[in-house]
Amino acid sequence: FNLKSRIHKNFNDKTETIRFISNALKKNYPIMMLNWNSDIRRLKYHWVTIIGYFKDESEEYILISNWGHVEKIQMDQLFKDKSIYKGLIYFEFRFYRKAFEGPSACRIACYNKLTNENQYHLK
Repeated sequence: FNLKSRIHKNFNDKTETIRFISNALKKNYPIMMLNWNSDIRRLKYHWVTIIGYFKDESEEYILISNWGHVEKIQMDQLFKDKSIYKGLIYFEFRFYRKAFEGPSACRIACYNKLTNENQYHLK
């Protein structure tokens, strides 16, 4: 078993942040997001889990698990937030034993690509 962390700290680059989130979700990995001193009260001073990303005609959103509830947050709202520190992290893992290989039997979370090319979520 091999575990490797992937960390993203640069919220100044929206395109790179969205790419980081999308890539993790495409690989079936939920993303942990820290919002320290956030202007968004429900995100202040704690970690949430990003479980989805989608795009409509004009906006981009993430789906998060926050205090046991699923919430939708506009990406623009996150980038306008003046939080002192924001960070994203997910962990990639790989099993090396033959017994663990095969279809998603040993995945922590299953990825489901929705009908729209820009919509991803974990289930």
